[in-house]
Amino acid sequence: EMFKFIEQRKIIPPSLKAQGIGGEVFISFKIETNGKLTNVETVRSTDPLLEADALRVVQSMPNWEPATIDGNRVVVSKTILIKY
Repeated sequence: EMFKFIEQRKIIPPSLKAQGIGGEVFISFKIETNGKLTNVETVRSTDPLLEADALRVVQSMPNWEPATIDGNRVVVSKTILIKY
């Protein structure tokens, strides 16, 4: 569902699209015990415009289902790849 959400919302900037330029952006974030995403940041990016869009999309995600260990909610770090 997460990748479906991203695919439906990511936008290749027109200046890059016209040149046929794509790329990859790695984004890391934490999923807090209440399901909110925090510490959203770029790990690696091939282009600043793609990076800005990837950050926009991830920051617009709804809350996640928090992770649990032994019935206790825990903070989890995640890194994802978004391809353009």
